[in-house]
Amino acid sequence: MWGLFSTVISVPILLPIVSHIWIEKVGVDFDEIQNSPLYQMDEINHDYSVLLGKDQADSILHEYNPLLNSSSWDSYEWINTIYFPLIYPETLEYLPMNLSWLIDKINFSVYEKKVLDRDHLVLVFRADNGKSILGYYKNQKLKLATYVSLWNSHTWRTKSWIYRIYHREIDHRSTMYNDDPMPYALQYTWVYYLHWWESDWTDLSHWCIRVPWLYQKWLYENLPWDWQTTIIIHKPYKISLKKE
Repeated sequence: MWGLFSTVISVPILLPIVSHIWIEKVGVDFDEIQNSPLYQMDEINHDYSVLLGKDQADSILHEYNPLLNSSSWDSYEWINTIYFPLIYPETLEYLPMNLSWLIDKINFSVYEKKVLDRDHLVLVFRADNGKSILGYYKNQKLKLATYVSLWNSHTWRTKSWIYRIYHREIDHRSTMYNDDPMPYALQYTWVYYLHWWESDWTDLSHWCIRVPWLYQKWLYENLPWDWQTTIIIHKPYKISLKKE
């Protein structure tokens, strides 16, 4: 199940509101990266922003990989192991560790409330910093959180609704956009996916939800298999999350 993710370490994160939050830190070996679609698909650059997300890479390198030089976006091919937090710490300013606390913050619809008791629940929101956040709650506890990129145009937008997640091919490619790589694709309806592609927190995607690569691979490997995970995309273009 863990596949690429060979090392799990819990580290304390201090926040102004919650005194001690224990976040899982995952270690990834480069030898294992070489055997993944991330490395084998020729169109994908080999830099840290691909692994961790453009908006997150620098702080993750400094905080969790102090021996790496993050001053330039050099190739990660020379590393032995890279570490990242399953919950990107800044997202804890918005997402509580317990799902029950989130219910008090968000004006969920009647339909959304009916699925909030699911054991595996992925939630996508827009925060008051303008960034889109994805959080995965397992048994009502926050397990993973990261900034993601949605799609926003007058014609096509990431749709607000409730879906079930289906695992597609580990090396999936787009049938609509020039055979673009979409590794570790998790389909939630028609041509809409959670998948890796270059992402930060801005609206970069074509309909789908782009997730930083190490976070997307973890989701692909750790979410229960087909249709057992529910995703709520909650008003993705309206601010619904405010800082704790």
